Amino acid sequence: MRVALFIMLVLMSGCKKSSEKATVKTPDGTMEVEGGRVELKTKDGSMVMASQELPEGCPIVVMNGAKIANSMHMTQPDGQELFQVSVTTSVPVKEVASFYEKMFKDKGITVSRTEQSGQGAQMIMLFGNSDGVDASAMIAKDADAKETSATISWNKKKQ
Repeated sequence: MRVALFIMLVLMSGCKKSSEKATVKTPDGTMEVEGGRVELKTKDGSMVMASQELPEGCPIVVMNGAKIANSMHMTQPDGQELFQVSVTTSVPVKEVASFYEKMFKDKGITVSRTEQSGQGAQMIMLFGNSDGVDASAMIAKDADAKETSATISWNKKKQ
């Protein structure tokens, strides 16, 4: 899988226009790269990475005004799914954390919250789970950063 990710990054750097498409087929699987989207399929599962869009079926809500930096959706043969979305926003860290904490709770996730700050930087981490899901969010802003960044993960466990 690491070799495939390396190849994927190399191919992504070669596709400069969104209309360009590249497909690589090996005995282990297929990888398609088109613009800012990469799809990898193997017998061990699949993974889709994209820039500026949510993966299909993603349970993560993007707060109003936030920009999607990148996203990922990975599936495994046993049914386990991982969604991860990274966003940036001009909204302060505490407001972003409150939004995602509420989103998790609204979806039945029990949440714990950890806050750290120092030298003008601030970070809030949210961790939670329910019967079939592990979820987390890391929201941070460095002292010299113009925007808050957040990475939200949703891991649906196998049933």
